[in-house]
Amino acid sequence: MAPIDHVYRAIDSLPVTAHPMTQFATGVMALQVQSEFQKAYDKRIPKSKFWEPTCEDSLNLIALVPIVASYVYRRIYKGGDIIPADDSLDYGENFYYMFGLDSPKMQELMRLYVTIHRLVFYIQVHSSY
Repeated sequence: MAPIDHVYRAIDSLPVTAHPMTQFATGVMALQVQSEFQKAYDKRIPKSKFWEPTCEDSLNLIALVPIVASYVYRRIYKGGDIIPADDSLDYGENFYYMFGLDSPKMQELMRLYVTIHRLVFYIQVHSSY
């Protein structure tokens, strides 16, 4: 995955008072510039192969959503102090960690939330075969 500094700039172009979902949606939309599907589409791949870059974009989005979400949260509620991802943590722990929360119950809730969403994605991908 490419660095997402352009995503931060897109979010930062909005007032801090903008609704959190507006900021989050702006960040997610800004990720389009690194879309594998767009690159493949521009190369005119056959429609039968569209699923491959689409799946790659989906996986990249899943990986980047916690970074974008925590950026928006920390920008609005914590004065913009950003906590970078920690590669030694798993996906769920990192999601929790980047928000800067300190409740063990909230940590478990975040891990459960992330696990459920990954499971739903897995089922959707594999039920299409």
